Amino acid sequence: MRWIIGFGAGLALGLAAGGALAQEEGQMQVQFTGWTTSCTAANRAAAADCVLVQRANLANGQQFIGLTIRVPGETRAPVMLLQLPLGLDLQQGLALSVDGTDTPEPPVQTCEANGCFAGGPLDPALLTAMQAGGNLQISFQNTRGGTISVPVPLTGFTAAYQSIQ
Repeated sequence: MRWIIGFGAGLALGLAAGGALAQEEGQMQVQFTGWTTSCTAANRAAAADCVLVQRANLANGQQFIGLTIRVPGETRAPVMLLQLPLGLDLQQGLALSVDGTDTPEPPVQTCEANGCFAGGPLDPALLTAMQAGGNLQISFQNTRGGTISVPVPLTGFTAAYQSIQ
């Protein structure tokens, strides 16, 4: 599924490995990979750790946004991790909403060469909203004050999540 993301004038985002993407006033297309799942266990007797992943890639194949929900085999308590591009304003944090309704926001934890990371235990209210919703909107500001909003389609999310519980 393709989405067009609108950006303000003069947007500059650093992306993986220090590369820079400059986008003048306009739009950028991203391609979503669809919800994928996988489970692994240390051995046959161990409880499996499972993950549910959605990625948004730029036209050149480079990852722009990554959303991973991990369900550890031991606790079965879901954990969310968002991978965002470099160049975001850490003081502004990020905002999440499902179909226009604001949801709890995970804190941005760190930034490294592969991007910035936010996450923690998946809030039950956010999980419920994602299961019933159509789009998860991830919004953040770049260091120049421009707002970037990425609508992540939730089509297929519920079935994929149920398959890893």
